[in-house]
Amino acid sequence: MDKTSTGEKSGWYFFHQNNEHWISVYGNWRTNQQWKFYSNSIKELTPEQQTELNKEIEINLQRAKKEREKKNNEVAKECERIFKSSKIVNEHEYLLSKGLKNNYGLTEMNGSLLCPVYSTQNTKKELRSLQYITTESKRFASASEVKSGIYTVGIGWNDWANIKTIAVTEGLATCLSVYESTGLPTICVFSANFGLVALENIRKFCNAEFLICFDHDQNGIGQAKAKEICASLSSCLIRIPSKVGARWEIIMTCTRKKDLTQLKVKSSVKVISFHNTQ
Repeated sequence: MDKTSTGEKSGWYFFHQNNEHWISVYGNWRTNQQWKFYSNSIKELTPEQQTELNKEIEINLQRAKKEREKKNNEVAKECERIFKSSKIVNEHEYLLSKGLKNNYGLTEMNGSLLCPVYSTQNTKKELRSLQYITTESKRFASASEVKSGIYTVGIGWNDWANIKTIAVTEGLATCLSVYESTGLPTICVFSANFGLVALENIRKFCNAEFLICFDHDQNGIGQAKAKEICASLSSCLIRIPSKVGARWEIIMTCTRKKDLTQLKVKSSVKVISFHNTQ
């Protein structure tokens, strides 16, 4: 299947044909999205024939799932090997462009900053993917498991049960910026679309209050996903900048040492205290 716009080979498909009847199921390994496309002749099948066809489709879907899981595990091992062989850098042009320094053990390989993606299935710190970051682009290891994965700052993986508050961000730069400005344990979920499934997993072993610090997107995605999370999970507060197009990463660039409870921005962005009640 064709690569994504970022160069990732994360697509899959299978095609099933029975005489003149056919159906194709395809999707994206990274996002877990899936779609179906079929011939009009399927409508001509009897209920019994349609039932039999659906059974065959389900068999193929389960086979594809097992193959995907096997591939995810193979890629995860390769990512771990790459991450261990990469070198910690004091500075990287991407971090410098965000006004950040590498105080977090992030590594570099072939010019790309490597951000590890860890599983949220349990409290075992298990690397599942890598995000390759430059000033020009971001991409994940092809065919790796990203959705529900996180990067953490200020969190001991054996101490989840004792954490009181966690700031939740979309990208790495925002994650580091929020942590440096507040000192709060902070996680990056890599996309607002991935936030709910990651936090649902974390909620199984952590009762901390989640502060959803997503971007204030012009298309409304960040706001919508933050509301979805708060409607689905207990003890969640939305902490999104009030100005459309704003991100905490940008707001904090010039206020790196100020706590968000006192943050004032000259650009007239009205900032909500992280600790106010809704």
